[in-house]
Amino acid sequence: MSRKSTKKIVLSIAGSDSSGGAGIQADLKTFTAFNCFGMTVLTAVTAQNSQTVSKLHIVPPEIVASQITALIEDYDLSAIKIGMIASNETAKVIVKTLKAVPNIPIILDTPMRASTGTPLIEGESPKALIENLCPIATLITPNLDEAAALLGGTKARSHNDMINQSKQLHERGAKAVYLKGGHLTETAPVEAVDVFYDGAELRMIKAPWVDVPHRHGTGCVLSAAIAASLAQGEQLISAIEMAKSWLTNCLQASSAMQLGTGPGPVNILKMPNFQD
Repeated sequence: MSRKSTKKIVLSIAGSDSSGGAGIQADLKTFTAFNCFGMTVLTAVTAQNSQTVSKLHIVPPEIVASQITALIEDYDLSAIKIGMIASNETAKVIVKTLKAVPNIPIILDTPMRASTGTPLIEGESPKALIENLCPIATLITPNLDEAAALLGGTKARSHNDMINQSKQLHERGAKAVYLKGGHLTETAPVEAVDVFYDGAELRMIKAPWVDVPHRHGTGCVLSAAIAASLAQGEQLISAIEMAKSWLTNCLQASSAMQLGTGPGPVNILKMPNFQD
């Protein structure tokens, strides 16, 4: 007689990275590191390596919707991470389809460009993110460039700028904002300082600055780690702090991950808190 598994299920709705360092592939590795079972909905397929993204194919929105529906009809999801959405229409069908599961925590990452500079999102999609996806997300996790694009403004140059932009994103519909400051030169190379804001609490979340070239997939891995921590029962702030600390350790271990001729991936380590 079979016994139903108690392993938490986390869904990643994102694009595929053929190099395995970001996107769906990085999310699955992260979920496993946090002792969760990962499921996937593909929004796009990329042809990429450590040097460039050479091709991008957007999965038809109706196929994205069908993938989500197939999963939510059969599985008890504990958390959802949304990454690369690629188009406005994809954003709309994701929102429409996820209405069937309104009480699941959703972490919205907002990748708009690959680390090589290639755009990963069409035309007006930053507006679609604000108008459609941000209101359904438990937390959004933009970096400095993405926050500027979402707001239609300039990139933050100080911690005060980051605080102001976090508040602006909240005012425009985000329930909670985790603005990543890893590219801010104000505190490098001493600290990596992020800003959390949910309308009631403002918190600066700090970690040591890690100076390694191999950081491909950092944003994907961090947002996936937050989703997995929530699935494991952590509260939002605790999940963020845990994911940030864990990512710092992963980056420190990334110097051993020279897999291609360009910047390598984050070295995804096991998360000891959630092992069997």
